Amino acid sequence: MSTHGQDSFVVEFVGLPGAGKSTLSHAVAELLRSRGIPVTEPTWELTRGSSWLRKRVIKMGYASAIALGHPVWTLAALRRVRATRQQSLEDLLATAFNLLFVCGLLARVSKRRGIHLMDQGFFHALWSIDFSARAPARLVDLRVRSLRGGLLTRADLVVTLEVPSETAVDRMAARVGTQSRLEVLIPRPDFAVHLESALAALERTRERLRDLQARGLPLAVEQLVDDGRGSLEEQARRTAELILRARERSLAPRGDGLAALGNAPGGARREVLS
Repeated sequence: MSTHGQDSFVVEFVGLPGAGKSTLSHAVAELLRSRGIPVTEPTWELTRGSSWLRKRVIKMGYASAIALGHPVWTLAALRRVRATRQQSLEDLLATAFNLLFVCGLLARVSKRRGIHLMDQGFFHALWSIDFSARAPARLVDLRVRSLRGGLLTRADLVVTLEVPSETAVDRMAARVGTQSRLEVLIPRPDFAVHLESALAALERTRERLRDLQARGLPLAVEQLVDDGRGSLEEQARRTAELILRARERSLAPRGDGLAALGNAPGGARREVLS
């Protein structure tokens, strides 16, 4: 059964900025809707068609809901983010705020019926913290407490999307307006160093996913590789199919063991989207 109840299934896409998370997630949502399947796009809907002020107010609302509803956990989480020794005060404030916002949003959508596709979620928030951290290992307690403790909701399925780093950089450079902290660094002569940091943080995110599966948590993980040869329509179709399969497994009786909930402990299915 889904960790959020039979009528809710949360999917999080994880990958580098420019990997195509938002594009693929939205295409999958459109395909599922065309089949009559209830689906929402909480982060897509927030970031598209809203003014900067409106987005900020909405995010503050979600972050405040977690902070006011769970003050003890919030203080502990903020201390752990602070312990990662972020590169700057701006990074510290941005990553801590984003973590609370994402957790508040997850808590809200997990109570709603349907499939919920998120191009930003809990694990992406951890990647963002890790990217600008000087002590990334200190995130361990944060993610174990938040996931195992049952305080915060999380994704039922995590889809990791991989593209060649050159492709991701080209896509970021072609965007109108910056959308991530990594994009801001593209013009800098030391950008290659920051890109390596981003890739290393992504690998640590995969390690966290494997570790959580090994601990027996009901978490399904699918690894998608975009080699650039498949059309978006075909990629969306195949991704929608794996999401529906994962949802079916999540509804299987608990007695069927981890196989009914996703992948074997420590494992992630790998599929090339071409």
